[in-house]
Amino acid sequence: MLSCKHPNLVKEYATFMCCNYMWIVMNILDGGSLADIMTIVCDPVTKQKGIDDEVLIATLIKETMKAL
Repeated sequence: MLSCKHPNLVKEYATFMCCNYMWIVMNILDGGSLADIMTIVCDPVTKQKGIDDEVLIATLIKETMKAL
């Protein structure tokens, strides 16, 4: 992971194992992770959590695929 350099990926500084857990040292993101954002977003009408805008979903998938 240290060799991965892409604008869609968070820079990783170090990785280590401790007590059967993998720890990854990286920058703190002000907006949180994509998983956090997806669970926080809530439709005011249906009260369902998640993103239902197809254009936004397509953009997120496209940018994720670029990083991969």
